Amino acid sequence: MRLKIVLAFISLLFLSLAIPVALFTVPVAGAPETIEVHPGESIQAAINVAGVGYTVLVHAGTYNESLTISKYLKLIGEDKSTTIVDANGTNKPVIYIAADNVHVSGFTIQNDRHHDGIYLYRTYADVIEDNIFKYNYAGIYIYYSTQNRIVNNLMIDNQHGVRLWLSDRNIVANNTITLTLFWGINPYYNSYNNSIYGNIISNNGYGIYIGDDSGPNNVIYHNNFIENTVQGRGNQANDWDNGAEGNFWSDYNGTDTDGDGIGDTFVPHLGLDPYPLVELWSPVRVFNAGTWGNVTYNVTILSDHSVASFNFSYADKSISFNVTGPPGAEGFCDVAIPRTLLWVQPGEVWVILVDDVERSYTIWENTTHTVIRVLVTFGNPTHTVTIIGTHVVPEFPTFLLLPPLLIILSLVSALLRKKCITKRRNIFR
Repeated sequence: MRLKIVLAFISLLFLSLAIPVALFTVPVAGAPETIEVHPGESIQAAINVAGVGYTVLVHAGTYNESLTISKYLKLIGEDKSTTIVDANGTNKPVIYIAADNVHVSGFTIQNDRHHDGIYLYRTYADVIEDNIFKYNYAGIYIYYSTQNRIVNNLMIDNQHGVRLWLSDRNIVANNTITLTLFWGINPYYNSYNNSIYGNIISNNGYGIYIGDDSGPNNVIYHNNFIENTVQGRGNQANDWDNGAEGNFWSDYNGTDTDGDGIGDTFVPHLGLDPYPLVELWSPVRVFNAGTWGNVTYNVTILSDHSVASFNFSYADKSISFNVTGPPGAEGFCDVAIPRTLLWVQPGEVWVILVDDVERSYTIWENTTHTVIRVLVTFGNPTHTVTIIGTHVVPEFPTFLLLPPLLIILSLVSALLRKKCITKRRNIFR
């Protein structure tokens, strides 16, 4: 009741202030508006009439036009596979952007072999994400631009993938770039301090090409370079790792001698990468813990760093693995364990060790799995995480023990019955 009185008082106070304050303030616009575009209509016309900060929502269909964006707005496609901007060979980029804070997502951007899918011209903080680029000169060309984010795009069968020119502090992350004639990623001519990570770069001419006049301090790690004609070309003025983890290269033939997931022989790979990954990079790893009773149990680990040397110990009722990251960094491991593989009974607790030192943890459960989050601070590059439960899957599952148990019970029952009959006969003699 007291809370209601206080809230009512505050409401009356603001209402009493509203009239005099309104006399001296400029009206504030409402939330940014949305303009919808349907097949047969023009996306460019909608962009032209949109106010600053508006969202232009484009419904699925094919739009044969090229676009220019020169104001802050969001251009959102309904579905990236079916919302298509087709330049049809026009003599300019499919989408030309010369404004800051523009967000483009949800499109297939295609069909300009002589120009680029998206051209960023002197932009800041634009986001280009979750699009498909096909049959363009470059998928994305970044010119004299900074702090843009190019993330989660698919680029297939373009002349170039992502090319940067005189651009710095951009992020190119988690894209798939394949079947590019020339370069998958090409930081060029004084492009420096760019972060390039988590990309899948396969079957291109060059996987990555960093010219002698580019850099320094581009950071390249956690990428998968797979079967490119030339995997990579660059220089040591750039960082080909994050301090402990480099990239996966399909042509790396070295070995991991200490079980941390990082190659220890024939390094630096290509004269570039001192810490090549021995397995494909993925933040999600699935490990086979074993098979009992025709059931295979998998443990899934989500981590922002390299996980290797997984082991499930039946005898110790434990899971262990190594996690590797750059010294001074902090990371996490979310470990999803089937509840019928390893568990604790009510009133009991899990024991979580990092390098044999017990650590706190976060836990949540659903009907099938227990998920345990372990935080790791990398004093050394590699640490061992151990998760200990109190019960494990029966070595001989119950349904396998049931038939012999029934047979034994039947025999015992028959013997008892025979004994009882014999005893009765003896009584009546």
